[in-house]
Amino acid sequence: MNETTRDAFCETQWLVKAHWWLAVLIAIAPVIGWWAFVQQIVLHRPFGNNPGPDWLVWLIWVVVGFVMPALLFAARMTTRVSAHNLRLVYFPLYSRTIPLDGVKSCETVEYRPIRDFGGWGIRWSSRLGLAYLVGGNQGVRLELAGGTSLLIGSQRAPELANALRAYERRT
Repeated sequence: MNETTRDAFCETQWLVKAHWWLAVLIAIAPVIGWWAFVQQIVLHRPFGNNPGPDWLVWLIWVVVGFVMPALLFAARMTTRVSAHNLRLVYFPLYSRTIPLDGVKSCETVEYRPIRDFGGWGIRWSSRLGLAYLVGGNQGVRLELAGGTSLLIGSQRAPELANALRAYERRT
C-alpha cells in the first residue's frame, strides 16, 4: 500500500464495550419480547391483561428481539485520519468527512460526558459545540476553518492529535 492510502490513525470504539451496563439493559427488552412471543404465539395464551393482536406480537418480537439488540451491539465509532481527511463513522447512524486543510488547530482535552454533553453519542453543547463520544473522558478538540468547535472522544487521544498535527507539519 502506498503512503497516500494508508491511514495515519484508525480507532474503533464499541458502544457496548465502553458501557458494560448497557449490555444488561439491552438484554431486558428482548427477554420480555421473547416471553410475550412464546406466551401468545407458541402457547396461545394471551400476553397481559389487554393483549394485542398476534401480528403486533410478531412485529414487537422481530424489532425488540432481533433488530434493536443487533443494532445496539453493532454500534461503534470509527475515527480515521488519512493523508487528506478525517473520517468519523458513527455506525449505524452517521458519517462525516472533514478535509484536514479545514482543521485550524487541535488539542487533547479531558471532558465530563454527562455534565458537559448530557451523555454519550453525537451530542451538542451550546458552550462546547458538537461532540462525538462513545466512552471515557478524553478526546481531541478541533477548531475548524469556519470557527466551529468539534470534540472527538478517543481512548487514544494523544495518538489522534499527533496524527492530525503530522498533517499540519506536512502543509
